[in-house]
Amino acid sequence: MDSIYALIAKALAPFFYPWMSDQRIYWLYMLTSLLIAAAAFYVARRNGYIGASTSLLKHLFPREVFGHRSARIDYRFFIVNAIGLAFFIGPILLGAKPAMEATVAALRPFVGFDGIGATPGAIDHLIYTAATIVALDAGIFLAHYLQHKVPVLWEFHKVHHSAEVLTPITVYRMHPVDDIVTGSLTSVTVGVVAGVFHSIYTVTPTSILVFNLNLFIFIFYFFGYNLRH
Repeated sequence: MDSIYALIAKALAPFFYPWMSDQRIYWLYMLTSLLIAAAAFYVARRNGYIGASTSLLKHLFPREVFGHRSARIDYRFFIVNAIGLAFFIGPILLGAKPAMEATVAALRPFVGFDGIGATPGAIDHLIYTAATIVALDAGIFLAHYLQHKVPVLWEFHKVHHSAEVLTPITVYRMHPVDDIVTGSLTSVTVGVVAGVFHSIYTVTPTSILVFNLNLFIFIFYFFGYNLRH
């Protein structure tokens, strides 16, 4: 029984713990999304798009959406994938470090063992932070493109597109194969960028972090990420 409680706690951790701020459903991002949705609700009601008798709570948490059969399936995906990612999927993902090391090795004939020798300043750290996001987004785009264009990958990815209603938890409605493909490709693209910067600078720049999270990812999550569907 203790092991079951431990698995449930592992699955629910992204909601609560401060060190889990890299999770998309971290409480702070859910709160800011709710505030944005509430502001949109009052503007829409003031302009007559929503009836005056409709309550904010009912508008934000409609029973027919959050209690829908499809939403209940999403909740199961969330718990199973949270446990699976930690114990089964994570260990087999291609890592960013091998990609970085391979990039450094490929560039060594051009820059030498010590790199070009540039010394990073504040702007360099900001550029590296932005470049990391571009690499991450490129990996996600490539993975999503392949999941739609490669028939065998589509068979797994169509699980995500089978949702009949959308909630913040729907983003976790992913087949494990999807997670492996996306996680591996993003690790490679981020690793390549890290390798390029490592080859240029005497001391590799670091990402600017907010709550131990890349600045631009934090901004993306903070300003309504959970409303993007």
